[in-house]
Amino acid sequence: MSRAAIVVMPRVEASLFINEPQTDFNSIFINQPKILEKSVAWLFEADKLSHDLTKSLDLSFKFLRYWRIFKDKWHLVDMNNDGQPELLFSGQPYAGDEKEMFSVYAQYGSIWKEIYWDDGHLIAYKIHPRTKEVLLYHHRYPCCSQSTHALIRLRFLKNKMYQMKRYFLARDSGMKGQFFPDKSKFKPNYEHLKKNTMLYWSNNKITDQASLFVKTNEIIHYPKGAIFKILDVEDKWMYVMMISPPVNETSPVVNAANLTTAKYFGWIEKI
Repeated sequence: MSRAAIVVMPRVEASLFINEPQTDFNSIFINQPKILEKSVAWLFEADKLSHDLTKSLDLSFKFLRYWRIFKDKWHLVDMNNDGQPELLFSGQPYAGDEKEMFSVYAQYGSIWKEIYWDDGHLIAYKIHPRTKEVLLYHHRYPCCSQSTHALIRLRFLKNKMYQMKRYFLARDSGMKGQFFPDKSKFKPNYEHLKKNTMLYWSNNKITDQASLFVKTNEIIHYPKGAIFKILDVEDKWMYVMMISPPVNETSPVVNAANLTTAKYFGWIEKI
C-alpha cells in the first residue's frame, strides 16, 4: 500500500462504541520528558523505527532532528500498573501521509521491544476498577475502498498483550445510510434474538447501490438465541452491539470466521 493511501472516516465518537470512555490522555501520560527522550533515542539508534527521518531510510540521519519533529507523538503510559511505563507512538509516521500508526513498546532490561503495532490512532482509555491497569482503545480505520473499522481494547498483563475487538462499517463517502445514533446508552441488561436476524449497517433496508461496492446494506445474519445489547431505538430499528458470533455464512462485507470472539455494531429491525 502506498504511503499516500486515502483514509476513510478516521475520527468517530468513542462513546458510541465504548461505555464511558476516557479521552483526557494527559491523565495517563507520564510527564518524564528525559526518560521519554532517552527511551525513544534507544529505539532510534537501534534502528527499530520505520518513520520519516529514521535510520530505516538513511543510516546517516540523527536522532535530534527526528525528535524535533516527532516528540509530540510519543508518550509514556504504565499500562500494567507495575511502576515501569510502556512507550506509545500514535501519529503519522510519514510526512504528507494521512494514515496514522499506533505502536506500543515494552522494556525488558535495557532493551525496548515492540509488542503491538497497527494502523490507526489512540481513541480512548479506561482504568480497570480493581487493578488500576490502563486499558487502551485503538481505532483502526479503513482506507481506500474499505469500510470496516476496528476498535481494539489492549490490556498488557504478565508480558502479554491481550486484545478484544469490536467492529462496525462506515464511510464518509460512497456508502448510504445513517450509520450511528446520536448517542449510545450502555445498559447492564442483555437481550437474546428470538429468530435468525439480519444485521444492517444503517437503520433502513437498502436494496440497490447501497455503496460503491455492494448492492444492499446487509452485513450478516445472527442466529436465534444470539446475545446482544440494545444501545438505541429509532422508530422500527434498534442500534445494537452483537456479542455472540454470527451465522457461518458468506457475506460480501464481513468474514464470519473473524467474528467468533468479536463484537459487532449495527442495526436490526425492532423485535
